[in-house]
Amino acid sequence: MTDIARQTLEAFRAMPIAAWGYGNLSGNEVAAMPSLHAAFPLIAALFLFQVRRWQGWAMLAYTAVVWCSIVYLAQHFFVDAIAGAVYALVVYAFVTSAASFSSASRTLPSTGII
Repeated sequence: MTDIARQTLEAFRAMPIAAWGYGNLSGNEVAAMPSLHAAFPLIAALFLFQVRRWQGWAMLAYTAVVWCSIVYLAQHFFVDAIAGAVYALVVYAFVTSAASFSSASRTLPSTGII
C-alpha cells in the first residue's frame, strides 16, 4: 500500500520537519482496527439527526469524505472503516436504549397514596 500522505509531505521540501515527524513519529504502520476516524463522525451524524436533520445530513456527507480520505491516504483499510461504522452503530444503539430506559424508569406509576 502506498503512503500518499508521506509522499506528499516529502514532495514539499519546504516542510522537512513535518515530513520527518510524520515519517518517524507516526504510530502503527498497519492502521487501527476498528477505525475511530470512521466511527466518531458517524456517531456525531446519528446524534445530530435527532436534533437537526439538516446538520445530520451535513455530518453524514463529512463522514463520507473522511472515509474516502482515510482509505485513499492509506491510513486505514476499507474493512477498518466498516468495522468503525459497526462500532459506531453499536454505541449509538446502546446509548439511545440506555437513555430511553432511564427516562422510562423515572416516570414511576402513581400509587394513589398522598
